[in-house]
Amino acid sequence: MITNLKDSTQSMTVAKEAERSASRIKSQFLANMSHEIRTPMHGIIGFTELTLDTELMPEQREYLQLVLYSANGLLTIVSDILDFSNTEVGQLRLESKEFNLRTTVYDTLKTLALPAHQKRLELICDIHPDIPEKFIGDPIRLRQVISNLIGNAIKFTHVGEVALS
Repeated sequence: MITNLKDSTQSMTVAKEAERSASRIKSQFLANMSHEIRTPMHGIIGFTELTLDTELMPEQREYLQLVLYSANGLLTIVSDILDFSNTEVGQLRLESKEFNLRTTVYDTLKTLALPAHQKRLELICDIHPDIPEKFIGDPIRLRQVISNLIGNAIKFTHVGEVALS
């Protein structure tokens, strides 16, 4: 009886370690794949933005804005997967660098303006003048949070406005 209990305990310990190892491998794979996808996505976004700064026909501009919106949406999803994977393996790191709050917020909202416009929603941003320009923090994580919150607000708002203040 004691031998069976020891064998069962040992088997459970081996099974738990195998499960942890498989989870770590899966998380590392997701983190690596997410990182590999992000690099070309930044290229697509950058060149799309550069092209949008040139003279274009209205229809071309609309198509490129849709490409930019879609690429930013995909980048957000990939970034979320990367964050989840890094959290699972205990490697999520937050940056601590100086950034301009208004620029970060406005640039993020620009990527959400088209879907708001397509739903005939007004997208409002009101940053109080007393809020400082410069902050120390992680602008990428701030963009992710704003994109997720405002993106969901746009998705679930059918009439009126979506405001960030």
